[in-house]
Amino acid sequence: FEDTVRRLGAAVAAHLRYPDHHRYGTEDWQRIAQAATASKAVALLTTQKDLMRLRQPARAASTGMPVWVLRVGMRLVSGEDELDARLARL
Repeated sequence: FEDTVRRLGAAVAAHLRYPDHHRYGTEDWQRIAQAATASKAVALLTTQKDLMRLRQPARAASTGMPVWVLRVGMRLVSGEDELDARLARL
């Protein structure tokens, strides 16, 4: 995620890592707010999937920063016919 953000040209002020499917809680928001303040970040950036897991994005308002969401998509550039054929057999 961080590499993708940097390749898109953003300056990453701080980066906190959580395990996949993490259930965010109050302590997580405190840690996020502290890192954002210490790094002088201008916004919080998360994945679309993690935004859904945060469940209470309004808590981010305590940082005084907007929450931005990076939507990641996938496009098949080859093998579409083979994939369609395999899915049809299911």
